[in-house]
Amino acid sequence: MRKIILAVLFLTLMASLLNAQDGLIERIRTYGGKNADGLIALLDEKHDERLEAIEFILENSSPFDLAVLTPELLLENVDFALKSRELPYTKDIPGDIFKHFVLPMRISQEPLVSWREQLYSELEPQVREAESLEEAMMIVSLWCAENVYFEPTSGRDQTPLTTMKRLFGRCEEIMILEIAAARSVGIPMRPVSAPYWNFMDNNHAWNEMWTTGGWKYLGPNGPTNNSADTWYSTRAGRSILILSHAFGKYESPELLEYDSHESLLNTTSTYGETIDYTIHVYDKDHEPVEEAEIIFYALSYGGLFPMLSLETDTDGILRVSLGRGSSFLTASKDDLLGWTMLNSFENGEEIEITLGTDHKIDGEFSFRFPAEPVTQSEPSEPILENWKMRNELSNLRREKKLADHRMRLREFLMFFDPAPEADESVDSYAERRDDFLAQCERLAGATDQFLKVYGASQSDSLKIDVLNHMMLSWNIKDLIEIPDSSSLQSIVEIFSENRDRYNVPDSVWFEHVVAPIFSSKPVPEDNWQPALYDRIKTLHRPEIMQTVEALHDWMNQSIVSDTTLTNQYFAGSLEPLQILDMRSISKRSQIFLFMYSLKYLGVPVRWKGHLEVWNGTAFQQYDLFEESDKQTELTPRTITVNVFADGKQVKAEPFGNFLLCSVSESGGMYYSYFDEEADSLSCKITWYPEAETIYNLQGYVRNENGDALLAIRDLSDETETDVALNLSAPSDMYDVSEEWDDDVVEEIIRIAEDAPAEGYRIVFLRSRENTEPEIRMLQEFESKSKILADKGIGFILYSEQGNREKAPEFVIHTKSKKFLNIEISDYPALFLVNDKNQIVFSSKGYRLGVSDLIIRKCK
Repeated sequence: MRKIILAVLFLTLMASLLNAQDGLIERIRTYGGKNADGLIALLDEKHDERLEAIEFILENSSPFDLAVLTPELLLENVDFALKSRELPYTKDIPGDIFKHFVLPMRISQEPLVSWREQLYSELEPQVREAESLEEAMMIVSLWCAENVYFEPTSGRDQTPLTTMKRLFGRCEEIMILEIAAARSVGIPMRPVSAPYWNFMDNNHAWNEMWTTGGWKYLGPNGPTNNSADTWYSTRAGRSILILSHAFGKYESPELLEYDSHESLLNTTSTYGETIDYTIHVYDKDHEPVEEAEIIFYALSYGGLFPMLSLETDTDGILRVSLGRGSSFLTASKDDLLGWTMLNSFENGEEIEITLGTDHKIDGEFSFRFPAEPVTQSEPSEPILENWKMRNELSNLRREKKLADHRMRLREFLMFFDPAPEADESVDSYAERRDDFLAQCERLAGATDQFLKVYGASQSDSLKIDVLNHMMLSWNIKDLIEIPDSSSLQSIVEIFSENRDRYNVPDSVWFEHVVAPIFSSKPVPEDNWQPALYDRIKTLHRPEIMQTVEALHDWMNQSIVSDTTLTNQYFAGSLEPLQILDMRSISKRSQIFLFMYSLKYLGVPVRWKGHLEVWNGTAFQQYDLFEESDKQTELTPRTITVNVFADGKQVKAEPFGNFLLCSVSESGGMYYSYFDEEADSLSCKITWYPEAETIYNLQGYVRNENGDALLAIRDLSDETETDVALNLSAPSDMYDVSEEWDDDVVEEIIRIAEDAPAEGYRIVFLRSRENTEPEIRMLQEFESKSKILADKGIGFILYSEQGNREKAPEFVIHTKSKKFLNIEISDYPALFLVNDKNQIVFSSKGYRLGVSDLIIRKCK
């Protein structure tokens, strides 16, 4: 009987495995394009460690990666990942950690390229003698410092190899290079980010390294969880949400959600105090709503941006751990919507949202954030000897590489216009030339390939004009990403060949054919233009709109719309050839394919929140997803935005203090495209409203701590043409200085004057009871006693406990006498008195982080 049971279990397991493999093969055939057969053939390998690695990557690759993943790239990644396990310091890495954080070639949203063999070849000789993971990582970190330096740039991620070629990258691209380099020599690393800081208009990405002591972020001296080691750790401690991602299903206490072969991890507690929230979603009858989508929004760049989406359980409940601070929440299901504020300083840990039919959001919402902590911890000791000197050498080597490229800068001048254009002022010409040289200076590793193409084109004025306009209008990242001189030459030749095909004015052609459609190309540069043009050049027709329609018909025959595709973390952008090869593609990919095909056919195209093409005389709207004879014209709407801060009108700045949002049918709230026209302090914005879509205007003003008042104004009244946002900056966190009676103020000043101290003085009032809030706040200040002493800040403890008071050693003055009668709920009360004996700040009750705020105020 036992044998029969075991046999049944075995057959059941085998059937399950076969079904899983059948599903994988179907996915590969759907999205794998020309590589599908080769990838499927790899699944016939003998069942060993290599096959397990191949299966793991294929099972968890997004459809976008299956479209570009060749058998050769997959085998290179697997073989060199397994080879890295032979390095002595990797012996203690568990198999599960290796599988999720060393084996994957995908790091974030960078284009998928071959990087592992090259990085292994460069780094393995340097780390082979390392005695620990930590030592090996610091050697890798020195190598990274030699190959990349921080520079803000456009949003699309570049590959690790592009970063090395460019020698610059934004935070996420530095993270990508560091993780790729570490994984190439067997070191487990994972990406980490604050989707938005929330208390300021920015975000950040970094990495964490696995050690035998757990996950640690990487400081300049080594893996650490010491907040004194990195500039961003204290900032992360103020963030409401810090996230990480794992490739595949990774079992962890940090797991927030597993979806689409990705594990979303909540690492917020690594960086600061968290609160366990329970969020209840109800319908109008107060019945729990199962599978309601809850979106958490950050306040950044003028308004609200989604940073996390989760669903309620069968009881209509979502439990999530978040940092202290504020977030706007929407909950939705089946066209029903509800919203609320989450504010750790005002709300409890239980939050309720009721869904209704009204999608209009209007009102004012207060955002509060903890003060940035002032640490007195000492930085960790460096893991490597002579770390400082070695790091300086790495920086010097990087600077030498850049200097070598800059030596060629003068060679570019001979290709720039020798004199201003007609009707161009001398100042405008000088500014344009300076912009050109600045862009040339940043070409770094692409310098030679551009000079080669310039030299080959010097007798052709049109090609030189195309090159110069590319230099001035393309993002530097996209220019450097062009693989080589032949690729650049082919782009210039295709543009030039189609310059006069449709008699387009110069200004329109350069701006809407040569220049990017978006501020940065949403598709990578890997020499796709020649092959794409070979496929579409037969679509040219005598009239420009005939060409547009011919391209539209060709696309309908070449691709299939796939509405199941969604954005994923582990998925890079596809270029047009890859989109074509994938065949089953999203609407977004169809738009990119159509627009870039038009550009290389010589047809001007632009994006205004909708697609517009040049019809021969003007731009007209074009709906790619409607029949050509049923094209509908959207009607623009224009409003004038005026922003007032604390009663004074300030300049209305898109993505600075306001933006336009739409509420989707599913309930999410998202930034909506608009054109802007500044007029003194006002700003006119124009957009093309879609039918039955609700729009609102959002704006905010912050105080020094990052606290903000957000105003949301519903725009459903289509007759409204002027919208004013009247904003008031929140007072400093918990400041109640204006709320005290005169006799209390007088007594506090007298106490401060009696203290044997000069400069700033803190007066701390505690009640006759030894309460936990008072004890905690005193301990908070005691932990900052060295900082108080260094800054010369006196701390006065004024208590009603009389002789029972045991003052901490850092207190410079203690009073033990009956104090004024204030409400028991006001204790502990805190006052900051300046050197002129004026109260400049005061708070009531237990206030976490108030010590840091007060220290920052003592300037």
